[in-house]
Amino acid sequence: MQRRLRTELLIRSSDELLRRLADQVTSQFQAELVQEPKEILVMLKVRESAKNSLFYLGEICATETKVLIQGVLGLGLIVGTDFERSYQLAIVDAAFNASLPMVETWSADFEAAQKKQQVEYRRASSRVAATRVSFESMDQADQVDQVGEEE
Repeated sequence: MQRRLRTELLIRSSDELLRRLADQVTSQFQAELVQEPKEILVMLKVRESAKNSLFYLGEICATETKVLIQGVLGLGLIVGTDFERSYQLAIVDAAFNASLPMVETWSADFEAAQKKQQVEYRRASSRVAATRVSFESMDQADQVDQVGEEE
């Protein structure tokens, strides 16, 4: 699984999943704290759709942590101020980077989290779609009103 997808799944998943995975790692391996969780500002890059160009929308507050497990670096970067989740994310990232043995057993956890998030996304999309305005039907209603006024 790609690092970006894995990180997004962990960030959007429940606290319990991330905590459980991090606990599995720390129960068997020593995690050396390279950089304690700290608040940082990150520039938010956005793509402007009309010209397809990138620009910086502004800054967001994030929490960053760095750990070493068996000499391999792990990074935990999360939007907002959540020191614990940033630390846990760094531990899981280091476990993947170090190819620790327990990483191979996590694929079912990631698949379940991905399916759950897809279901939640579909539900949210259907709620948004239910409020969508059909401008074609509004135009037709205006034409009917205009015809009624002419008679």
